[in-house]
Amino acid sequence: MAQPTIEPLWQHLKTPSQWPNWVAYLASIPSVLAVFFLGWRYLQYRKSSRRLFKQLTYLGSVWRWNSPADLPMALKPYCPNCNALLVYEELGGRAGNQSQSVALHCEACQTIPTEQPGTWKYLQARAAREIERLIRTGEWRQHVPDH
Repeated sequence: MAQPTIEPLWQHLKTPSQWPNWVAYLASIPSVLAVFFLGWRYLQYRKSSRRLFKQLTYLGSVWRWNSPADLPMALKPYCPNCNALLVYEELGGRAGNQSQSVALHCEACQTIPTEQPGTWKYLQARAAREIERLIRTGEWRQHVPDH
């Protein structure tokens, strides 16, 4: 069964032209690979790709992360004014019944864009939960700028 299929194909590949057909096919392989690669990149980075969702303005700060999957990794807050990485400071909660809070300071423009109740880990987890909610509900598309 394979013999009748292979023989006409082999004859076609050996058919002379300016070059043998097999050389033309071999030379076209990089072009075909380039088309597949460009198509794959287009599908990966079009507006509907979650890979574009790497930033969210939430609770007064701009949160950015690395995200090969659905869960945000290396979640960090940045200043909405000057784009500097924010520094956290946990306030209260050590003496008596004081409630604990966390403030995010910008060392560059000397502002406090975010102050929330809880700890630094709680604030990060809260931002991560919001990002996961946006992904789960499909609302993340509203936070991706058009190219």
